[in-house]
Amino acid sequence: MLLRLAPPGRVGEMFGLYGLVGKLSAVIGPIICGTIVARLLASRDRDAHPGDNRLALRAAGGRNLVLRGVPDGEPENEEAAVDALMEGMSR
Repeated sequence: MLLRLAPPGRVGEMFGLYGLVGKLSAVIGPIICGTIVARLLASRDRDAHPGDNRLALRAAGGRNLVLRGVPDGEPENEEAAVDALMEGMSR
């Protein structure tokens, strides 16, 4: 999907951004989950409730709603991006 959306001349830049966002989400995701569970436990007088973790995971999984708005991209763009990537690797 990244190859279909990225402009052919900027594929390397887009993969770098993809890696950076992945590392950032590895830090922010657990913070969001922990915050949701902590607030739910605080609202229940610190008694653990089996649904608290599931609710936190559902909130963190909300990214699927965001990704529904992303277009699929064009297959022609994918071919051009692969060609540009291979050309850059052969240098």
